[in-house]
Amino acid sequence: MKNLSSIRRSSTALLRWAAGAKLTDRGTTFWTKVPTSRPVRRTQGRRCVRGSYPSQKMGVTIQFEAHRTELMLIHHLENDHSVIEYYDQPVTLKLVYLDADGRKVGCFTTPDFAVAEAECAYFVEAKTEEDLRKLAEEKPNRYVRQQDGSWRCPPGEEAAAGFGMGYRIVVADLLSSELTRNIIYLEDYSRRNCPAPAPKLVTKVLETVKDNQGITYPALLAELRSEGLCADDLNNMIYRGTVYVDLRAVLLIDHESVRIFSDQTTAVANEAIEKAKALPATGTEGPVHFVPTAKVRWKGTNHTITHVDDQIVHLMQDGDGKLTPVKRIDLELDVFAGKATGIVSEHTREQAAADKIATAGPARLQEAVNRWQTIQPYLEDRRRLKRAPKRKRRTFSRWIEDYREAQDSFGNGFVGLLPEIRDGRAGSHLDEAVDELMIKIIKEYFETNVSPTISDAYGKLLVACQEQDLGAPSLKTFGRRVRLRPQYEQTRKRKGGRPATQRAKFYFFLDQTTPVHGDRPFEIAHIDHTELDLELVCPRTGKNLGRPWLTLMIDARTRRILATHVSLFAENTESCMMVMRECVRRHHRLPQTLVVDNGKGFNSLYFEVLLANFGITKKSRPAGHPRFGSVCERIFGTINTQFIHNLRGNTKLMKNVRQVSKEFNPKTLAAWALEELDDRMKFYCHEVYDTNEHSSLGRSPRDEMAAIIEATGRRQHTFIPYNFLFQVLTLPSTKSGVAKVHAQKGVHINYLDYWNSAFTDPKLEGTQVPVRYDPWDSSVAYAFVHGAWLPCISSHAMLFKNYSQRALKLAAEEYRARRKKSGQNKNVTALRLAKFMAEVKEEETFLILRAKEVASRGDAQLVDEQTKPQDQQPKDPPVADQGQPEEPADQETEQEFEIVNE
Repeated sequence: MKNLSSIRRSSTALLRWAAGAKLTDRGTTFWTKVPTSRPVRRTQGRRCVRGSYPSQKMGVTIQFEAHRTELMLIHHLENDHSVIEYYDQPVTLKLVYLDADGRKVGCFTTPDFAVAEAECAYFVEAKTEEDLRKLAEEKPNRYVRQQDGSWRCPPGEEAAAGFGMGYRIVVADLLSSELTRNIIYLEDYSRRNCPAPAPKLVTKVLETVKDNQGITYPALLAELRSEGLCADDLNNMIYRGTVYVDLRAVLLIDHESVRIFSDQTTAVANEAIEKAKALPATGTEGPVHFVPTAKVRWKGTNHTITHVDDQIVHLMQDGDGKLTPVKRIDLELDVFAGKATGIVSEHTREQAAADKIATAGPARLQEAVNRWQTIQPYLEDRRRLKRAPKRKRRTFSRWIEDYREAQDSFGNGFVGLLPEIRDGRAGSHLDEAVDELMIKIIKEYFETNVSPTISDAYGKLLVACQEQDLGAPSLKTFGRRVRLRPQYEQTRKRKGGRPATQRAKFYFFLDQTTPVHGDRPFEIAHIDHTELDLELVCPRTGKNLGRPWLTLMIDARTRRILATHVSLFAENTESCMMVMRECVRRHHRLPQTLVVDNGKGFNSLYFEVLLANFGITKKSRPAGHPRFGSVCERIFGTINTQFIHNLRGNTKLMKNVRQVSKEFNPKTLAAWALEELDDRMKFYCHEVYDTNEHSSLGRSPRDEMAAIIEATGRRQHTFIPYNFLFQVLTLPSTKSGVAKVHAQKGVHINYLDYWNSAFTDPKLEGTQVPVRYDPWDSSVAYAFVHGAWLPCISSHAMLFKNYSQRALKLAAEEYRARRKKSGQNKNVTALRLAKFMAEVKEEETFLILRAKEVASRGDAQLVDEQTKPQDQQPKDPPVADQGQPEEPADQETEQEFEIVNE
């Protein structure tokens, strides 16, 4: 796709923009070259989810190194109308600054993005607040926190000044997670082929919304369902801005809470009035909280904050309801100067009291109840206190005073009767120097890859205490201090990342801020491979073919298995391509985001081209973090337990291989052939598992998908026709990607010779040309010759045409596996495969298959079914046991070096 940016329409327009943005000559040269340049580095993301995003604004694929920082920023840049262009990993900058010891050091770093706006350009670095705090401790002169809470990178600003550009630090925590999820939810409607809603329907919707400002999403659908309004039309109108929904305040997937207005001004005014009615205007002075419903006294009158964003704060004056937009920076300056103060309302007091009660444990609550029952008679008549036991009067008096003070402060006297929380370390007799020494020994000696025992580390502590003349703590105290350290970091430093994932943060529920598995079907899907616990045999020779590999595509939201692929070869590009092809054949669509591992097949050129062509975001799971693939791992376990382990020839016994005798060896017992397994696997995944009630959903994956698609929209404009073009895009290549041209035989691909008349060109003889093959049709392959992909026909193509695509696919794969097993690959010819197919034709398995195809459906009906989309859909949100560990921020490869005499 071409970049359609206005500053690229001509060199004159680019120079005019550069002059307006005040770029230097170096900056102008940079922006001239960057569109045609590749990123200066490939993202790595060793411990983060990295991947690529197909940008519609830029027409290219944008890399990201962490999906909780950089990908969130990409979504905002993509939908920010003030951003004209942005590029990932654009240039390497040299930063020079003073380190924590005051030495002058330098490092080379690559900003995450270069961003162009109408009047400026700048580099961007995205980090989390937590990582910025850690980096500021290590490099205080590189990352600097401002008084207003924002972050700067002075050496980055100095380096960017050479381009006439700025350098910004974006804190990912401040990016609206609600807006990000809504952007993803509506992304399908940003496609160019998405049709606009019918004008008559738009008019009807606008009339209904104007008459019922703030109508909910389900209510509007129900009101106009008879007029033909569906979820797709309403989602499309929200994306186009025909009707207004505050995408920063509410999640579109939560339909009941989505309120629809005719425009933004009406929405702000309506919600402000409702919030003002709900809260009293009286109260005492306090800090200003920049959140909706907060009270503030400004310019001598009381106001209610109705809406807040990064730039503007909307204030509604109490009484007359006058709405005043104020620049946030101006209001913050007024607060700093004392010209604006917060108002602590009764609502705030009640909330504070509720918080104190909610955080009190059972023991404290029981003690408060006992005190209340004791002082209740004395609250009504203080004179009765004189008749109380003499030794209890002072205690009762103190409780009464606490009660009355809490009544005045919180409007709830019971809060004052809650016993104070004692600090558990308050009674510690350890010297502060000893405590610091313990932490030092734990960090520098115990938490290392040597993994010493606690006793060894304690011995080192005793020596250090003796040298510094300090009283040493007991071994029990030291052990308790070790266990109080963060267990995830401690395990990672001692044993590595993989064991540490078992101690990573676990999510027991999902909300707007925790990781999710998508809001709807086909938003996120996982692809993974596993070697099945089953030995296969060749039905003709009876020879063992080894264990097969299963590739699954699973919808994350509904846990529905979208596609399967069984192969005799380990995971490769072919498996990845075929499972994508099977998904389109069954459902006529592909997922919006694909989560994969770091296998070579997922990083191949043609797989990347396929994803980019259909606008699919790829996320690569970090190695050594199995929880990121838990959706697939659980289903693999279910398939093995319910299906594979009940078949003859399963390998369960091989876990204790020394106890397995010959008569119980799975290789001896193996009876299943590849074709039969593939047939039964498809039936199990799409008919048995798909229709059984899922424990985390409460209904079957098929029913769950159907229900959610009905609620969130069918999105038919995203359907992909299962045609010749799509099949060509899913063709894999050989391991080397090329084949040698022979003037008489053509090209040799997967043990077969393929011919095209173009090979008669003398210039091509002996050259290596790119090739691709179709695993489902051995009669044809493709070679890139003279600037085009030309079909190459096998010399036995007519024989291959006598068989169904599926039968040919399974037989060809089985034959390849047999030849590989016997080590005779070099002698394989098309003639041998043709003879093999002729023999297989007589076998019962193929007769059964062909009989099924003809008798149950008929050839024409079979073709129909192969190209018919399947509209059954997913289920409930991800469950508590699908938590993922918190992932660290993206890690750039940087090397600091000392600047000498510069």
